[in-house]
Amino acid sequence: MIEDDCHDDEAQKGAESVFVSYSRENEDAAQRIVRLLEAQGFDVWWDALIQGGNRFADLIEAKLDQSDKVVVLWSSSAVRSEWVTDEATKGRDAGKLIPVTLDGTQPPMGFRQHQMIDASQSDFTAGDTAMQALIKALWAEGVSEWAGDLPPGETRVSRRSLLIGGGVVSALVAGGGLVAFGDKIFGPGPNDRSIAVLPFSNLNEDSEQAYFSTGLAEELRTRLGLHPDILVAAQTSSETVAELQLDAQQIASRLKVANVLEGSVRRGDGLVRVVLRLVDGRDGFERWSDSLDRPFDALLELQQDIADLVADQLAVQLAKSSAGDATGGTRSAQALDAYLEGAELYRQAVDESTDRRALALYGKALELDPEYAAAHAARARALTVIASNYSRGEELAPLYAEALVAARRSVEIAPQFSTGHSALGFVLANGMLDIRGARAAYLESYRTGFGNADILSGFANFGARAGDLEEARDAVFRAKQLDPLNAQHWRNAALIEMNAGDFAAAREQCRQALAINDDARSVMGFLGTMALLEGAVETAKEYFEKEPSGLTRNRGLAIVAAREGNDAESAVYRQNLEREYGDNALYQLAQVDAQTGAPEAALDKLERAYEAGDSGLVQSYLDPLLEPIRSQERFQALMEKLGFEA
Repeated sequence: MIEDDCHDDEAQKGAESVFVSYSRENEDAAQRIVRLLEAQGFDVWWDALIQGGNRFADLIEAKLDQSDKVVVLWSSSAVRSEWVTDEATKGRDAGKLIPVTLDGTQPPMGFRQHQMIDASQSDFTAGDTAMQALIKALWAEGVSEWAGDLPPGETRVSRRSLLIGGGVVSALVAGGGLVAFGDKIFGPGPNDRSIAVLPFSNLNEDSEQAYFSTGLAEELRTRLGLHPDILVAAQTSSETVAELQLDAQQIASRLKVANVLEGSVRRGDGLVRVVLRLVDGRDGFERWSDSLDRPFDALLELQQDIADLVADQLAVQLAKSSAGDATGGTRSAQALDAYLEGAELYRQAVDESTDRRALALYGKALELDPEYAAAHAARARALTVIASNYSRGEELAPLYAEALVAARRSVEIAPQFSTGHSALGFVLANGMLDIRGARAAYLESYRTGFGNADILSGFANFGARAGDLEEARDAVFRAKQLDPLNAQHWRNAALIEMNAGDFAAAREQCRQALAINDDARSVMGFLGTMALLEGAVETAKEYFEKEPSGLTRNRGLAIVAAREGNDAESAVYRQNLEREYGDNALYQLAQVDAQTGAPEAALDKLERAYEAGDSGLVQSYLDPLLEPIRSQERFQALMEKLGFEA
């Protein structure tokens, strides 16, 4: 079985744009700090951005005026620089100075009343205490914590997210998200037509109706996101900031959007009422509000009306969508209702019973509308998850075959529906062990869903396994920009760098993932694997013991015990894998054999895993734990069978 997956606490509005002042002798340190701040979501300006022809002094003064905070990097050379002193004076007088010492040097007289951050021993990474203090200061004005000091998230993560290319692609995602990049996303500030759609409040007394309000908000994100001029923050980050009870300005600052849409839903007596409020994220003033009442049977028209009204406020016109287009939608209100309920159950990832209830609801949606592409795609994923996580032996093949039919049907109905292509790749990789076919499907999902964070992350996860590392890096970079509070994207970035052999870069991405959610699945396993391969066995053991995934934990500890000469303890961990997962742990057992000097036994298990349909094999092409057997002819033959490209 494949063993991979992947909130933020309350904060007030802090810095959105940051000016960094430094002396030329400290350019290397300044550059590393700039990169770190940019990775945390700040818009950073430093004089390396000055283009030829710009008037140097005028531009610097303008940028100082525009910035929310001024970070001054003091050093023995900086205190002698008139430029640094002038910039520090400007920042101090505007009340936005944050002083940092790079070498222990004190700032000149007039600047010592500010508490200074000592970075003289800093390695300029997110895990460094000085850098944590700096980012904390940038989120000042009452902020007690920063994004790198977050408590563990409460979102449940199941083994489903360990499947290749699975990412955190929600059954609700339907080809939406952001579809425009370039300077609209990565530029210096929020685009006027960028928006965060917060989860709609459920005003019904029945809490079981919450799925309906949550689902309507995500459907709206999908419809708005299909327009190339509207930039829509991703679901996970939007829902995370909503839980923090921040105001609209704070939310807009965290997500880098200009507008925030709030809403509530009340359903009863055959009617649906939606109340909407659009807030300007830059000043906190309400731009527009409205309420809509529609019969439940007119739910689809209600969705389109809401999207049109919001788009009007953003000064764009939406193309009317219909069933079979890029949303993968339906014309049946009852089918949509069943789908939304199933999607919420699937997203909760509680256990087998909730996954099977979700599957039944997707089936109900398809009974009501057999041409519902999104429901076919969701059903394909649910079937694959149920097969991989809860089924064994003869049960597997029929479930995977059924999943493949559903995924192909989704793509057939809606060829531009990115989630359908992603679901097809998911089934082909994990269910059919057809890497070549999965690559084609994932590439199409990447093309049609280029602005959807979950689609991008799923593609990146696949690329990290299949060897498409450059494309995977590009995809995960975009996913992190669109969905900065989702640990899964950082975890996928760590996987890419670990499989590329850059352990230092991988560790940095792991730290970022754990800063968002310190229970992020497989991240401790990644850190343990890298420590193990570098010979730090005791460190590896500490990491593996903290890993929440039983597959990863037992596999890692089995190798550690063998390295320590404790064969009896190693055998216990092997037995844990066999008892809990059966043939679905053949891949992990092969990893143990490869790392403990039993290459033939490892190859035997990999071949048995292929016959058993163990989805763990999708990791094999670049898995560093299989390095001892990579040159073996039997291993190369297996890679060819799986469809990996040399």
